[in-house]
Amino acid sequence: MTIYLDVVFIENVCMNSIILFTTGLVTKVKCRMIRIFVSSALGAFYVIAKYIGNSQIFSNMFIQIGLSIAMIYIAFMPTSIKSLFKYIIIFYLTSFVFGGCAFALLYYVKPQEILYNNGQLTGTYPIKIAFLGAIVGLGIVNIAFKIIKNRLSKNDMFCDVTIGYNRRKSICTCNIRFR
Repeated sequence: MTIYLDVVFIENVCMNSIILFTTGLVTKVKCRMIRIFVSSALGAFYVIAKYIGNSQIFSNMFIQIGLSIAMIYIAFMPTSIKSLFKYIIIFYLTSFVFGGCAFALLYYVKPQEILYNNGQLTGTYPIKIAFLGAIVGLGIVNIAFKIIKNRLSKNDMFCDVTIGYNRRKSICTCNIRFR
């Protein structure tokens, strides 16, 4: 079976771009498409290096997490550690949803020629399955976050606080802010 690295590269740039774009949508961060493209290309170069090289360094979890941090930093330029972790968590959740949708579609389509090489699935399965998985995943992520957002009512955002001193009590209502 012949595998074309340029096709693998382009497929990975496209999928990484969709995942990063969805991460930006969920976190409501406006980012430039060129930054998403550069970040996606970095991830695609890693996949090519992982595919070509048989070194175990490419399978190291810390290298992969470092790559994720670099991709997030390039795409979104977080201003704090807290926002960096928020982007990373949404990035991984989105990736897992998209990957799960793609694997479910692969399960139902059952292509005959799928190879597992250096941790990468390759074969003649159509790229349409990956993109369809991303589209379904995008819908699932958007619906899930809208449901979560709609479940929060104003009653959930306010709480009564009782302050006591010298047998005197004062009750006040405080606004809870979610960031």
